[in-house]
Amino acid sequence: MNRGQRLLRRHHTNAVLAASTFFPLLTWWFATIPGFFSPDSMAVVEQIRSGNWSNVHTTAYTAWVYVTSLGGRWWMFVTLSQVVVIGTALFVLGRGIIRRGVSLGAVAVS
Repeated sequence: MNRGQRLLRRHHTNAVLAASTFFPLLTWWFATIPGFFSPDSMAVVEQIRSGNWSNVHTTAYTAWVYVTSLGGRWWMFVTLSQVVVIGTALFVLGRGIIRRGVSLGAVAVS
């Protein structure tokens, strides 16, 4: 197998793995825009709206929600950013498993 064929195979593997990882996550996100928020997350939303950030919840998470919601105006981007982080982590995990010798089909299905 020459270098071009290996490169093409790697890109094919990445494309299949990315599609099998992100398609279900993004489908779920589009179906539930703006997403689901727990009571804890709603408390963070209230802190952002009031401008009074307390230490009831971690300030790092409150800042993450503030930044990803673009200052508290677009709540759907909070859940989108979480989908991207989870999808990326699953993609990296899948690549690691494939490098260990598991077939692409088995990883993509699971």
